[in-house]
Amino acid sequence: MPILAKFNAHFAQFLSGRKAANLAGVLFGGVVLALTASGAAQAAAPVPWQMDLQPPAGSLAEMATDLHNLLLVVITLISLFVLGLLIYVGVRFRASRNPNPSKTSHHTVIEILVDGYSGADSWLVLRFRHSVFFITWTAPTKLTW
Repeated sequence: MPILAKFNAHFAQFLSGRKAANLAGVLFGGVVLALTASGAAQAAAPVPWQMDLQPPAGSLAEMATDLHNLLLVVITLISLFVLGLLIYVGVRFRASRNPNPSKTSHHTVIEILVDGYSGADSWLVLRFRHSVFFITWTAPTKLTW
């Protein structure tokens, strides 16, 4: 507990000094700025409890909305997978069950898999984005100078 006591002493010293007043002023100014600037950020008429994008107005907007919905599902699945891995690692490698941890610092297969997955994920996102661009772009039929 000496670390906690040291933290409490430093925190009490911080609150009693001039730094706390400066921090409070900055925080208050940030809150006031956020509240006054939020009125200018309204672009369309929102619906109470709206949880989705605005209805698309054209074919490009429809494709962008479809891509948004697809990426929402992909990101949700990735987040749930990472959460599962974190829970598994926390339970599997806790100190009471694994008193002598290994000294492995690099594992080539794991590094290749992680890099390959992130590269494939980036490639898929770029592929969808470029396909939306090329579907909507039409080459000019006649060039005029």
